[in-house]
Amino acid sequence: MGWSCTATAVAQQEEREQQVELPPVTTTVARLSSDLEDYPAAGSTVGREAFATGRGLALDQGLDRVPGVHTQNRYNFAQDLRLSVRGFGARSPFGIRGIRVLVDGIPATATDGQSQLDAIDPVFVEQLEVLRGPSSALYGNASGGVFRFTTIEPPEEGQFVSGQVLLGSHRERAQRLWGGRVDGDWRSSVTASNVSLDGYREHAEATRQRLGIKVDRRLDNGAQLRLLGNIMDAPEARDPGGLRRDQVRDDRQQAGDDAKKYDAGEEIEQQSLALILSSQPSAGELWEGQAFLQRRDFYRRSPFDAVGGGSVGGIITYERYFGGIGGRHVRQTEFAGRPLEISLGTEAEWQYDDRQRYRNEQGDRGDQTHDQLEQAQMVAGYAQAEWQPAERWRLVGGSRLDWLQMSIRDRMNGSGTDRERYTEPSYLLGASYALTEGHQLYTNASTAFETATLWEMWDQEEGGIDSELSAQEARSYELGVRGGFGERLRYDLSLFQVTVENELVPQGESPEIYENAGETRRRGIELGIEARPHERLEITSALAVGEFIFRDFEAPGIDWEDEDEDDLKKEQVSGNNIPGIPRAHGYLEVVWHGAHDWRYAANIRAADKIYADDRNTQSSSAHAEVGLHVSRLYVTDEYEAEPFVGINNLLDEEYNANIKINAASPSDGSLDDGAYYEPAPERTFYAGITVRGF
Repeated sequence: MGWSCTATAVAQQEEREQQVELPPVTTTVARLSSDLEDYPAAGSTVGREAFATGRGLALDQGLDRVPGVHTQNRYNFAQDLRLSVRGFGARSPFGIRGIRVLVDGIPATATDGQSQLDAIDPVFVEQLEVLRGPSSALYGNASGGVFRFTTIEPPEEGQFVSGQVLLGSHRERAQRLWGGRVDGDWRSSVTASNVSLDGYREHAEATRQRLGIKVDRRLDNGAQLRLLGNIMDAPEARDPGGLRRDQVRDDRQQAGDDAKKYDAGEEIEQQSLALILSSQPSAGELWEGQAFLQRRDFYRRSPFDAVGGGSVGGIITYERYFGGIGGRHVRQTEFAGRPLEISLGTEAEWQYDDRQRYRNEQGDRGDQTHDQLEQAQMVAGYAQAEWQPAERWRLVGGSRLDWLQMSIRDRMNGSGTDRERYTEPSYLLGASYALTEGHQLYTNASTAFETATLWEMWDQEEGGIDSELSAQEARSYELGVRGGFGERLRYDLSLFQVTVENELVPQGESPEIYENAGETRRRGIELGIEARPHERLEITSALAVGEFIFRDFEAPGIDWEDEDEDDLKKEQVSGNNIPGIPRAHGYLEVVWHGAHDWRYAANIRAADKIYADDRNTQSSSAHAEVGLHVSRLYVTDEYEAEPFVGINNLLDEEYNANIKINAASPSDGSLDDGAYYEPAPERTFYAGITVRGF
């Protein structure tokens, strides 16, 4: 079902004298043109208002509305938003793992499987589509799901210009400007933003600028050429690091000792360019091709000098080039007299990381410890088919074959190039049945794979690639029902079970070294509800409850009194909860549209406790955070103005915004001394104004 909040504007517009006609929101499954509501898999759609209304600090304000999606770390710009879908992605210490991300149809997930969301300004998101669950049959190297972001589109006619200014606690300052116009066969839009803040904790200052451009050119015979360009500059993003439990009790706002000592943080520059050519020669046929290139210049200061006798330096820098080409053909035809849609596609990607490491001499670059060339190449082909054998039935089947090669060349020690190759097939089979008009039962089974990223597969002790690290493989089963009762109520209920062999997990003695767990299991239930019991009242809710456990895994043993690591025995943790994932989490928002275009919104985000280590000895407590947002819309013939104010964490709840998994090490002396916790801010405020010109 669609979880867009576009209906929020309906009550307001009924009261206006000036009617503004908005383009319809279409939600389709990429690589098929099916409506997302008819596709036999758990899918959600979040509309623009969820992202544009609020503080706009991170994408979590829209993602939390999706059942099964859990977000952490929205307050640490040096590590990016950390999110998981049905537990996939929870292992990531920074960035996104296990989830495929596309922005305006272009991959934001690099060839090795690592995604970045820092180039997306939440206020500029027009729509988000989420496919939950294993998705390799559609998209390749990913296990958890697919996120498809669409940013502000050019207008269909005329022109518009909008701006926003926001001020918030801890010296948060944001200025945003966006607009678009149509000139004959040309359509264009531009977005620009500047966001900075000092942060709740010490050593948390951050600044980020973004610029995006879209240009469309209508061609003959229904074809269209699209140019996409994006630039991001993040010259400062300091990392306050994790704290021990006793440090949290003593002072929640302090930074970790090593974070300050080594000036932990990062600097990023990123540029991307893409071309998309599409043609629809007939009503039942679509051709599309695309090419893209991204450059990312990254510099990070980790909170240590060097480890492993100085072999792993604390300063990391790389220049990344990531690009690819792809094409697909979608055709609607018939089979046995019933509608059939076939999608065929192929894509090729490459990733080039020129990476160096240096000793971190209290924030300054010291002696070089590594000089590596890391590369990934991928070639894949896929086929999807959707058939309606009867009026109420819909069958979907698909398969994909991926060929990947990962390589690491040690240019400093001259040890040559290590390579690892993967040939991975993936399959999907699903069916849906219309119980009655507006209500649908669906089920599917699928397989998926996920390789370690280049950084994760690096052998820190021997150099090159850790040959013992295998790709993880998932088998997923899902059953769901969704539907609605007119405009008053819509619902989506899904049950799932995913078994993963060789799951990639951070080692117990070092969260920067990865290994394979024998087997894990995820199963649970997800429920989303959108209700309008009154024309002025909206209720949006999402709830997920699950079990995420190790079924077969021997975690590296840690004997804190034995200095000989060779004598350390492994510890069986089968039956333990996978760290980083709450057993239950949910979201509830209530919106009241008052007279004279007043809007009042209250929301609550809640999560059960989260274990921080494989042994389940350390955990972050359950919490619930309440937020309020109030705005009023003023409309004239030429513009709209919407001032707003808001409060986050209204009840001053003390909780942790992020958990660092397996953050203890033998040097800490005890599992209890691990710096697992990144405290969230107490009550914070923000206020601003958005102006839209026609």
